[in-house]
Amino acid sequence: EIDLDNDDREVEASAIARSRQYLAYRFPALAGERLIDQKACQIAMTPDTHFIIDHHPAQANLLLVGGCSGHLFKHGPVVGDFIAGVATGKWGTAERFKLGSRGGLSMGDSPSGR
Repeated sequence: EIDLDNDDREVEASAIARSRQYLAYRFPALAGERLIDQKACQIAMTPDTHFIIDHHPAQANLLLVGGCSGHLFKHGPVVGDFIAGVATGKWGTAERFKLGSRGGLSMGDSPSGR
C-alpha cells in the first residue's frame, strides 16, 4: 500500500540495476546508455485481480471502470471497446467484472440486472 500524497515514489537503485542487467542481456546496445528519467508505476489492484466494469447500483447512468491490476495497458484497445459497448447498452458486462460478484467490493445489486 502507498500514500500517493506522501510516499517517496522514486525507483530504487536496486530496481534500476536489475533493469540494466536485463537490458545488457536482451538489448546489448542499450547496456551503457544514460538513464534520463525514471517513474514509479502505480497499479490499482482488485482483490481478485479482475477489472471492475459495472454500473453503479444507485446511478444507472454511471459506469464504474477500474482495477487494472497491471493488465490494462496490454488489453487497452479491446477493453476500451468492451467498455464502450457496456456504456452504450450494446451488451452487458461479464459476471467476473460486476461489483456484486466480488467479496468485499459489493456496492449492492447493479441496476437493471446488468
